[in-house]
Amino acid sequence: MTSAFAKEKPFPPVPEDGKIVLNMFLEAAKGIPNIIDLLGMQFKPVKSDINGNITKIQKHYDKNPAEYVTVNSILEAEKEAKVAKDDSSATTGVLWLKRGLEFMLRFFEELIKDFQSGAKKDSTKDCVNAAYEATLVRHHSWMSKKVFGMMSGFSPKRVDMMKHLAYGVENKDEQVINEMDVYAKTLGQNVAALNTLLLDMGIEEPVKETK
Repeated sequence: MTSAFAKEKPFPPVPEDGKIVLNMFLEAAKGIPNIIDLLGMQFKPVKSDINGNITKIQKHYDKNPAEYVTVNSILEAEKEAKVAKDDSSATTGVLWLKRGLEFMLRFFEELIKDFQSGAKKDSTKDCVNAAYEATLVRHHSWMSKKVFGMMSGFSPKRVDMMKHLAYGVENKDEQVINEMDVYAKTLGQNVAALNTLLLDMGIEEPVKETK
């Protein structure tokens, strides 16, 4: 039995210079919506957003793949052309794709922590809410927060989610979690590198410290 995390293409290792190969990153990111399909309806808005941003970036990459070898190169080119802040830019796509991936990463980490601690809560709602509060909530409008709050009420039972991630095979929670952990590690490296790049370029907003 192979879980969804072993089936999908893993995210590429981040080189020492932090420059992520754009095409390899996009190909790996396309696997996230396939995983989301197995998680439940509450993730549909996230899937739609991730798919839209992948398409946006891919469209720009396909115009000049020889120039846009890394994520850095396409962001720097758009900054030079003064189009980075346009809604249709690859830069906007990278920013929001990073935010969506960051949410998914935190959700995976919450599931792993819940399992490894022995808690194994019946509902996944707490994991969903913890991931949202740590990532997307600060970027969303009041209405988006309300919609997410309603959607989180549809969070599936943990046992059902594990079964879906194992493509219908029951009692494979430990294998699913182990493969999720491996997948999350390289995803996390990519998210961290993107976050550093976006902050350094003044594209992402730094997290405000709460007093």
